[in-house]
Amino acid sequence: MLKVIIADDERNIREGIKLSIPWTELDLMVVDTCRNGVDAYSSILEYTPDIVITDIRMPKMDGLALIRNCYALFPDTKFIILSGYNDFTYAQEAIQYKVRFFLLKPCSKEKLLTSLNDIRQECVQQKLQQELSISYQKSIHQFEANLLGDALLQILSTGKAGIMHDINADYIDFQNYSFHLLFAFYLEPDLADDFRRAFLQKSGSFAYEVQPFFLYVRNTMLIICSNHNYIGKTDLIKISTQLNECDRFQSVEYELEDNLLFQDLIDLLLRKVKRYAEIFFYYNHHFFNICKYDELIEHIHNICQEIKLENEQAILQKLQHQLIEELRNVSKVTLLRVLLIDLLSQSVSLNTLKIQELTNLISQEDDCNHLYQIFDSNKSAFLSFAEKSEKKHSDYIDKILTYTMEHLSDPSLTLKSISEKILFMNPDYVSRQFVIQTGTKYSNYLNNLRINSAKNILRNDPQKKIYEVAQEIGLGNNPQYFSSLFKQYTGISPTEFIAKQE
Repeated sequence: MLKVIIADDERNIREGIKLSIPWTELDLMVVDTCRNGVDAYSSILEYTPDIVITDIRMPKMDGLALIRNCYALFPDTKFIILSGYNDFTYAQEAIQYKVRFFLLKPCSKEKLLTSLNDIRQECVQQKLQQELSISYQKSIHQFEANLLGDALLQILSTGKAGIMHDINADYIDFQNYSFHLLFAFYLEPDLADDFRRAFLQKSGSFAYEVQPFFLYVRNTMLIICSNHNYIGKTDLIKISTQLNECDRFQSVEYELEDNLLFQDLIDLLLRKVKRYAEIFFYYNHHFFNICKYDELIEHIHNICQEIKLENEQAILQKLQHQLIEELRNVSKVTLLRVLLIDLLSQSVSLNTLKIQELTNLISQEDDCNHLYQIFDSNKSAFLSFAEKSEKKHSDYIDKILTYTMEHLSDPSLTLKSISEKILFMNPDYVSRQFVIQTGTKYSNYLNNLRINSAKNILRNDPQKKIYEVAQEIGLGNNPQYFSSLFKQYTGISPTEFIAKQE
């Protein structure tokens, strides 16, 4: 609703106007009535009304003085003058302040209604234009921020500072921007997103809702603010001080680089992040994981080659420590799975059966922390690099192991069926050779594989029904047997296993 103030020194006129006009139907609301110009001026300062209905001759401050004083502060406020004097001089002065309605007393209700309707439409149109203007300015700033975000994303992904300059030259000259860069050190990965949200909350609402850019690499958050964010050096210092008062972020330390030109910013960013294979970038309410997989895989491969060739124990331990650090800095689960499986394939301390069991376990895991646990539990095996000297299994045994993992959900899976239908070999002979070459019976191997798979399923989805898990691992026709088998191999029931995960 539009706000209205009525100013007249005659009480009956003030009250008459207030009571005779259907304000709600006009989408108007009377916020105050005043008996003199001074009271009206104070009320205007308090309520900032859209419309003021005022008499000309009033005590303390007349209507024209009221209009003159208010026009300097609130040029968009509309005035309707009510006067008992048909004086052209009054009307002429009022026109200077864009007053369009000069009504003579006594004024009919119809004339006042017409004037209010006209002004209401004018106000609505004016507000619409203002909203469109603000929306346009917001769009322009957001467009510029998007271009800048795209530029930063491209530069960080490629490591090339000049890649976006020519592309955006027709839209914006980044060289005219200035930037503040705030470093937040010793910020653990599990606190990074909470820190980003807390920073935005502390900083309040930015002009045009253009947010700063956030960059996270190995325990360090970088906050990039352009001159279009309207966040200055003082603001950043204040925000960092407030964040340090939060218990969760007390260990974070800050460093500020201010008033950087675009090229200086890029040079500094590239120096800081070039050695990291994985970068997290936030802008425009979106999250990007920038990972140079090829470089990381090649780097880890090179470390492995050095480990294979190195005989000096001190250097070997240093290389192994370097490899472990590189693996722990990988937060992309798909990449970590590939790297761990690749390391397993080079192991000489495990037999093929154990390697395949671990490979199956890794392949089904969707949590980096659980993959790290697998790595820690079998660290010596993962780190025992050497060229394989001999083949441990016959080809048909390898086929059995592979087929079993690929058809684990088949309840009819048996060594007899694989031998007859896949290998076309004598089942008794295959069974004896399986025990000789793997060190275990096929039934025990199959049960172990199924129970490990069930543990992974329950770990990733504790809400899943027991019979559904049984179906996924090939025991769907007998969930009671699955529960019994699970307890036989793990020492606890599926329900108890779920409770331990929680």
